[in-house]
Amino acid sequence: MYFDRSIDDALARAIGAGGSLSWLMDHVRSDEGRKRHAHVQFRRDRGARRYGSIQLYWGRTSPLEFRLRRGRQVLLSADRSYKAASAQLFAEPLGIDQLAAREEELRAHLERVRKLLAESPQRRQAFVKHEAVCHAGLMRRYGHCWRLGDPLVLIDSEAQIGYDGRGRRAAADAEIRQQLRLGDLATIPRKLDALGVLPTGDLALMEVKDAKGSIERAIVQAAAHLVRFSHLMARGILRDSIQTMTDQKITAGVVPRGCPRLGAAPRVVPCIAAPVAPAGWPESWNQAIGKCDLEPRRLLSRLRLIRLDSGGRILDVRSR
Repeated sequence: MYFDRSIDDALARAIGAGGSLSWLMDHVRSDEGRKRHAHVQFRRDRGARRYGSIQLYWGRTSPLEFRLRRGRQVLLSADRSYKAASAQLFAEPLGIDQLAAREEELRAHLERVRKLLAESPQRRQAFVKHEAVCHAGLMRRYGHCWRLGDPLVLIDSEAQIGYDGRGRRAAADAEIRQQLRLGDLATIPRKLDALGVLPTGDLALMEVKDAKGSIERAIVQAAAHLVRFSHLMARGILRDSIQTMTDQKITAGVVPRGCPRLGAAPRVVPCIAAPVAPAGWPESWNQAIGKCDLEPRRLLSRLRLIRLDSGGRILDVRSR
């Protein structure tokens, strides 16, 4: 098991002030970025993103990603339909120092994607409207726009623990099924919606549900993620890798300075967030938790229930 979202320093410097990709954060903070619910995330895995990537999101879709390769080359990536809008731009890797000279082309690409989305069927527009706004608004407000006094800072989205091979992943999934007493057909979640740090220095694992989402399913997801991340934290692997990524984002200006940092021995705190009506929501959620098996209830003893508005702003936080 591993979790490492830090990227090559050369790519991290590129998005910082004066870097060849500094315009990305200008876009995120612009009126257009606010309108598109834009946010930027660092990505890394042991495949195509082994040196890391910077990914721009609008809502829950990504119009542009910068993947670092050997020799300080950057491969642009996106959904196939977005690539088709600017085929020549995606044809071959670019030197990382060449990116500044391609800013105008890259901004033009984003404008073409904007028009494509505006003219697309409702199924594609769902990535940038309605429920997608809640998650992206949450990441913007408590990530890039974190302020002192906020209940947490969000440092990563769609966080996923990696494994050395499919066999190890399958074995880990089987252990979680057994521990949570889930059936063989139950889907084990792979990606955590948001990863954050609380003012106490503890790690927050946040599952974000839409207004129609199942609280029962959210409980299973929260418990499964808690098992995975707690294993890594107990092995002493998780804290430093998260702090390294956070430090990179702070230095690059992706996350504000002064935000909470992980403590020396952070606890792992599960959270479920959703845009719900205010009347009786904590009681109904706690009733659903009370109907779960003993092990999920035990695991979620520190669960925090978070009420959002439709734009992702935190309205209320309750402990179980």
